[in-house]
Amino acid sequence: MRLMLLAAASIVLIYPLALCVQHGLAISFWPSEALSPNVWFGDFTTHPNLGQVAEAYWDVATGQSKAFANGGWSLGPLLAFSPLALAILLRFTPKPPMAKRDVAGTFGAARFATAAECVTMTRGLELGIDPASGRAVRIAAEGTLVTIAPPRTGKTSGLLIPNLSYPEPGAWAGPAVVLDSKGEVYRATQARRERMGRRVVCLDPLDLVGGQDTWNPLATLQVQDILYMQKTALALLPESGSGDKASAYFRNRAVDLIVGAILVSLRLDRRTAPEIHRLLSDADDFIEQLKAAGAQPAALAALEILEADPRTRDPIRSTALQAFQWLADPRMRHLVGDSSFDLAELSRNEVDIFIAIPPEHKRILAPLLRWLLSDLFTSIRRNRPKERVILFIDEAAALGRFDEILTSAAELPGYGASLWTFWQDRSQIVSLYGEAGAATLVNTAEVVTLSDLSAVDPAESDRWSRALGNYTALIDSFSRPTAGQGSSTTSSGPQPAPLMSQDALVTMPVDELLVFPNRSLETRHPLRLRKTVAHTDHRIRPLVAAVAPVGRAR
Repeated sequence: MRLMLLAAASIVLIYPLALCVQHGLAISFWPSEALSPNVWFGDFTTHPNLGQVAEAYWDVATGQSKAFANGGWSLGPLLAFSPLALAILLRFTPKPPMAKRDVAGTFGAARFATAAECVTMTRGLELGIDPASGRAVRIAAEGTLVTIAPPRTGKTSGLLIPNLSYPEPGAWAGPAVVLDSKGEVYRATQARRERMGRRVVCLDPLDLVGGQDTWNPLATLQVQDILYMQKTALALLPESGSGDKASAYFRNRAVDLIVGAILVSLRLDRRTAPEIHRLLSDADDFIEQLKAAGAQPAALAALEILEADPRTRDPIRSTALQAFQWLADPRMRHLVGDSSFDLAELSRNEVDIFIAIPPEHKRILAPLLRWLLSDLFTSIRRNRPKERVILFIDEAAALGRFDEILTSAAELPGYGASLWTFWQDRSQIVSLYGEAGAATLVNTAEVVTLSDLSAVDPAESDRWSRALGNYTALIDSFSRPTAGQGSSTTSSGPQPAPLMSQDALVTMPVDELLVFPNRSLETRHPLRLRKTVAHTDHRIRPLVAAVAPVGRAR
C-alpha cells in the first residue's frame, strides 16, 4: 500500500522536480518543450490530457525528450527518479529464505500473529505499531504487564508517553500512577493529562520538574489499625532474599519497634514520619511513651525490645532506623509533613500521580517508594476504581525486594488496577525474587514485551527463542549412491525449526519489539511490532511537550 502511494506521488511530482533540478527554479528559462507546472498539474485534473503526461514520461524513458539534456537521460531526471527506484529495490530485494512449513505441525506450529489478528487489536494500551498497516496495536488489559529492555531503547518514548497521551479514540484513558525516574514523562504529558480533566499530582521532593505536592501517609490512619502498621513496617524493611535467619529475626523485631513508634505518634497526635524517626532515635522518651500506652500488645512488644540488653536491643533498633535514613534530608521531611491530595481520588478518576525521583537517589529512597506503593495498593483495594488504573513502575529493580509486587501483580487486577513493571533484563528480577519469583511475575503477566536482547548472554536469548516456540519445517535432503549405477534423489522430511533463532533475536532491528500475549481474546500468538516513537509520531507529537531523546556520542 505504501509503495503504491509512493508511486502515485512520484508520477505527479517527478517530472516538475526533474525540470527544477535540470533548469533551475526560474520557469521562464525552461525550454519551450517543457510542460510548465500550470499545464502539468492541470493535466491531472483533466482526464483527456493524461495522455500528455504519459507521453512526457515515455519520451524520457526512450531518450527522446526535448525538455532535458541527452533526451532525458541526464542528471535531473535520474535524481528525481532515484527515491522511487530505491523504494522498489528495497521492496523486492530477496529476503533470507525460510524453510517451508509442514501443515501437519508434528514438531510445533509456532507463528507470529497475522495482520488480520493485529487489525482487531484497536482498544486499550498501546504496545507498538503494526508494520503491515502502520496502525497502533492495543490490548484491553485486565492483568499485569512486564517490559524487559535495556536502558536507552525507547521504553519511555515507545510505551510510557504514548499511553499517557490518549492519541486517538480507543486508547486507554484511565487514571495513572507513574514512577518517573528522569521527570521526562511528567514534562511531556502533564498538560495533556490536565486537558483530559484530571488534576496532576507530582511528588517531586528534589525539585526535578517543579512538582509541589506532598503526602503524609499517617494523616488519616486510625490508631486501632495495627495490621496496616505491620504491613507498612514490612514494606519499609524488605527481605534480603538471602534466607539468612539472623537477618530475618532482626527484621521481624524491627517491625515490632516501628509499629510501636507509629502507635505512639498517633496517640500523641503527631502524625508524621519524622515523629516516628524521632522516637526511634530517642530511646528514653520512646520508653516513657510506650509505658503510657498501657497494656496494648503492640506497645508491649516494642517496650520489650527497648528494655532488653544492649546486645539484643541495639541491632534491632539500628535495623528499624535504616528504614528512615531518608528523613535526614529536610526536603524529604517537608514531603511527608502534610498531604495535598487523597489517594482515594485516584480511584475516583480525579487525579494522576507522578513520582519524580532521580535514579541516583532511588536506593536511599526505596523505603519511601515502597511505603507509597503499599498505601496505593491498599487504597485501591478499599476504593474500587471507576476506571482501570495503570501503575507504571519504571526501573522497578530500584525498589529493592518488595514482595507486594508479586502478590499485587496477581491480585490487584481483580480490583481494577494493573501493574506495568519495567526491567532492564530478566536477571534483575531473578536477583531480587529468585527464579521462582521471576517465573511468577513473568508467567502471570497478561503481556510481556521484549526488545534489544544482549548479544553476550546466550542463555537469555535461548530462553526467549524457546518461548517463541518451534514450527515444523520441511527440510530437503539430497542423496546419491556411493558406488555403482543409480540416480541422485531429493526428499523432504519434517524437522523442528525455531520461529526465531538466538542469532535472529539478538540481531533484531532496534526499532522492533516482541510482544508475548499470555492471555488475550484477540490472539495468543506473539507479535513482532515496530516501536512507537512519541516525538516523531504524527498522532502523539502535537499532544505532548517536546522532550527529544539524548543523542548518540559522536
